[in-house]
Amino acid sequence: MDWWWLACQNDSGKTEWIPGAESGHSPPNDATHRFAPMLATLKDILESRFAPEHASWVRMVIESPDDEKVVSEFANWLANRNESQAEWLRLKVRMKQLPFGSSERDQAYAQMRELRAQIDPVWAFLVDRRMAIPRDLCARGRQAAEIYLAIYVRDPCTLTDWRLLYSPKEWRLKKKPCPRTSLLVAHMEYEWLKRTEQTDLTEALSEHGFIEEGAGTLATAITDRLVIADNTSIDNGNGPRSWKSITAVEAYRKVGVTATYVVLQTREDMGLITPIFSTWPRFDEAVAAMTKQLSGFDASRLDSLEIGSEPAIIWKRLPST
Repeated sequence: MDWWWLACQNDSGKTEWIPGAESGHSPPNDATHRFAPMLATLKDILESRFAPEHASWVRMVIESPDDEKVVSEFANWLANRNESQAEWLRLKVRMKQLPFGSSERDQAYAQMRELRAQIDPVWAFLVDRRMAIPRDLCARGRQAAEIYLAIYVRDPCTLTDWRLLYSPKEWRLKKKPCPRTSLLVAHMEYEWLKRTEQTDLTEALSEHGFIEEGAGTLATAITDRLVIADNTSIDNGNGPRSWKSITAVEAYRKVGVTATYVVLQTREDMGLITPIFSTWPRFDEAVAAMTKQLSGFDASRLDSLEIGSEPAIIWKRLPST
């Protein structure tokens, strides 16, 4: 998969594509979020929105975010076809060459903002190289990057020139703090942080098994939540819980920010709940361990869970066991 995309309904009820999330259909009436999870690849979107040659140029910009020659040649190609995006692209290249804080740069930025209102927002997002996903990320790092874009694109801020996403290697080369197990570093823009709800971002990362850690001013490092299940205990990243202490197991299916997934949670006598999500790494291994360690546990019951249902007890320890 190249990218994730988001589908939402506009005021007229028509489904629209917005880049940046796992997506595909309009949200159900009872959904707690405006966005509904489904999946479409970058190839699908390019083919559906652009002519083949135009789509090829957009892909080249995405795959070569720091190549000014590619961007300039794309702008020339657009200009030869009298496309309005040509001047916007040329201004993007020019802004990088002008001193920060100069009147010329401020003027170019003002022109860009005026032109941006006339441009397809999906196209503009695709060619905005500040949103590029670093090439040297592992698969999980790339997944976390796509989640950031899914949330960020709802209200993108264009007030600064820094990139949103960095690989841990790039961040350490900048002499910035970075946990050893980091998968990705996000350098958030202050103006965007001030006006955007962070709840959805935190929930989206959590539902895919990611943990946020500090990595300097306005920067967040993303690490993996490792689910470990063995013959003695299960650990969702918050500490091991003995199989013998588990009195019941509940499950339900939830519509999250970027996915629909199963939540499996163990209960203990003291009321402690330990949840694991089907979108987390090693979920299947944890279910297999439950099947082995909890007598009578039937994993097939997870398949019949309905979306939006209340937590249902699917296993309970008998007094004699």
